[in-house]
Amino acid sequence: FFTFLLFVEAADRFVRIGDAVRDAKTGLLWQDSKENMTTRYDLAHAKAYCATLTLLGKKWRLPSKEALLSIVDFNTFDPAAYKAFRFVVSEDYWSGDKGEKGKYSAVYFGSGCTNDFKPSEKHFVRCVSKE
Repeated sequence: FFTFLLFVEAADRFVRIGDAVRDAKTGLLWQDSKENMTTRYDLAHAKAYCATLTLLGKKWRLPSKEALLSIVDFNTFDPAAYKAFRFVVSEDYWSGDKGEKGKYSAVYFGSGCTNDFKPSEKHFVRCVSKE
């Protein structure tokens, strides 16, 4: 019964709007398009990509680590993302948060764990906007 309630909550929580997914719980709008699983960027290019993204007339940015973790479905893995997200792979996605020793944090969508990387490394990007 508890698992069923979680499923219903997730189904009501996320709404697809074109190449984006609206999260009713957080009020965030997430990019969800083929680019989210086909193109890797270093951190500087990831930030620039989000800042220049033209989608639904919104202003986009790299998400925080906490925001990225909010779309991880810890009841599944490989990928560990809610079903509303069609374009996700079990790889690391940049956040804009600083990690340790000059590195920046990313969320691994295979399991939902977090990792820190040098800004020069290339990872996937999922931009976020306020609704």
